[in-house]
Amino acid sequence: MNSVKASETSYKWILETSAMLDAESQFVRDIKGVKGFNWDYVKLPISYKLDWAICHKDRIQGFAELKIRNCRRNDYPTFMLSMAKYRELLLVNQLFKPTALFVRWKDQDCIHKTQDYDHTQYELRMNGRTDRNRNGDIEPCIHIPVNHFSTIREST
Repeated sequence: MNSVKASETSYKWILETSAMLDAESQFVRDIKGVKGFNWDYVKLPISYKLDWAICHKDRIQGFAELKIRNCRRNDYPTFMLSMAKYRELLLVNQLFKPTALFVRWKDQDCIHKTQDYDHTQYELRMNGRTDRNRNGDIEPCIHIPVNHFSTIREST
């Protein structure tokens, strides 16, 4: 396990590249094409910690986090997400409006509605990426069973 030196910051903001933003915008366009998901999606500033507000006209109906993975849905038994990110989904859901985690796997686009599951049953582990050799990539992560995601669209 990587350790953090006292002089290092505990977290680095990951700046979204134009390619990441383009892929995410395409994901939103594809979601909007699914019956029941044709809302207005408004990209939020990074300070809001979640990716998108889901709106009808100018009224916010909910919030969403989008993730794109380079594996198939059932390649792993769980979906790993930063505990801090999931905490934000739960907090916004509790205080304001419903939240959802959308995941694009290679074979499916899926949704996890935070209010539909008991997150206290999810396993917490120290995990993260090791391929970037960046401080803050190893952190507490929540492991959401992949069967806690509903398929909204088969990927082509």
